[in-house]
Amino acid sequence: MALARKLRLVDFFSLGWGTMIGAGWLVLMDDWLARGGSAGAMLDCKQIS
Repeated sequence: MALARKLRLVDFFSLGWGTMIGAGWLVLMDDWLARGGSAGAMLDCKQIS
């Protein structure tokens, strides 16, 4: 079965939305780490696991 090479409007929206969210968290992560410093980063990593 061959894959279709067509993108619908919803596919374009999903791709754009995912790109914005994916790039946005990287930008915010830099700000969060700058504000929290290394101790804040260690506490955050400990809280996740």
